[in-house]
Amino acid sequence: MDVFKEDMRLAFRLAYMGIRFHGFSKQKNILTVEQEILKAMSLSGLVKNVEEASVSVASRTDAGVSALSNVIVVDTPHNPRAFPHRLNEHMLDAWVWAWAEVDESFNPRYANFREYRYQILDTSLDFEAMTKAAALFKGEHDFTSFAKLEGRKPVHVLDDVRLEMITPPTPNSNSSTCPTSKPAYPPPKPSYVLKVRARYFLWNQVRRIASAIIGVGNGSIDMAEIASVLQGGKEADFGLAPPEPLLLADVHYDGLEFTPATSRLVSALMQERMNALDTRRLMLTQLMTGFDRGQP
Repeated sequence: MDVFKEDMRLAFRLAYMGIRFHGFSKQKNILTVEQEILKAMSLSGLVKNVEEASVSVASRTDAGVSALSNVIVVDTPHNPRAFPHRLNEHMLDAWVWAWAEVDESFNPRYANFREYRYQILDTSLDFEAMTKAAALFKGEHDFTSFAKLEGRKPVHVLDDVRLEMITPPTPNSNSSTCPTSKPAYPPPKPSYVLKVRARYFLWNQVRRIASAIIGVGNGSIDMAEIASVLQGGKEADFGLAPPEPLLLADVHYDGLEFTPATSRLVSALMQERMNALDTRRLMLTQLMTGFDRGQP
């Protein structure tokens, strides 16, 4: 790997499967995304002392939350084109897939916007009612009932909140080693996805909004109550949706262009992990079938 005389400040786009990690920030004796990154940096020789190293990040996601495009910043003398490859060799369920050189004043937390997506698998819910409920959250509102504030101001702006129906693509038969065989388990079903975009978010905000919208979809929550609470002066508990369906889809900086890392390598690493997860899903399906039958 090329080594330059002086450190460069590099920003990297980072994807990870949150279900494996107890949040982003490093914690003692608990696996987190930051610790996975620092471990990889240490094993690849990119840092000398992992205990003293740190990573700046755009969003410190909670336990169970995944990311497609979180952004981390590292100061390093190493060639940025080789840096992602070296990291990815030593990480599991996390992948660096693009990079950009930034100046020393760049702080990844000061993004122009972030976009979260919350996956809703139950398509029996009332899509039309949920779409109307989602629209209530767009704009400036009092989010006291939809976040864990911890001293932060409850009034702020969500730039866009919308619900979409997602139809998964038909599996490519060429990707199978036996294209004529039937799949071992059913293909992915259509689902709903809640997309929320803003400059910043309050703690648990998207999950509390998702819980309220799901409640409207199943008829347990009145849309009028949501509208009333958003005006301020009144509080209500609409629940907290689980973290696993939540994805940090994008962190955007005006004028900053990222260079993709070697896509074949990243895709190969992801495919390898997907194959392992497919095997786990197959085994779970067989276990469930045996339980249902009451026999092997």
